Amino acid sequence: GIIKKLKPEIVFFQVGIVDATRRALKRYEKIVFSRLPLVGKVVHYITRKHHYRFTKIRNIHYQNLKNYSKNISKFVSEVAPKYFVPISISQPGEYMVEKVYNIANDVDEYNSVLKSYEYYTNPYSPNSTKHLRDDGHHLNDYGHNMVYSKIIEVIEKISRI
Repeated sequence: GIIKKLKPEIVFFQVGIVDATRRALKRYEKIVFSRLPLVGKVVHYITRKHHYRFTKIRNIHYQNLKNYSKNISKFVSEVAPKYFVPISISQPGEYMVEKVYNIANDVDEYNSVLKSYEYYTNPYSPNSTKHLRDDGHHLNDYGHNMVYSKIIEVIEKISRI
């Protein structure tokens, strides 16, 4: 793709919590239910109301851990940057913890893949979610500034190598 053609020396790689999040429905189930208006509305209501239970019972990930790891490895080998800098997935906020079963542990598992790279970085404060919006997964301005500051720090560190 286009990134490969640019031949970047440094690649910062950031994914969000949703890449590690369990889902109530499989992708094809969502598509089928979306095409059945009345049934779709009922299913949507039930899965929203009982999302935590569904995610506990079904353990559906749109990107399972094995494919996540394989896709990142493939990206790194194809783009071949001198410095690949994966940025940690943030721990989820309270809202996400209440909505999605085992999400904090799932985030840790997905982060373990990122931690296997030499220049892995974590801009977030331990045991804090003040960098997240109330939805528990999107960064707020403070969170974006934390990531920005960490990127600048990494660039400065690499420039001294």
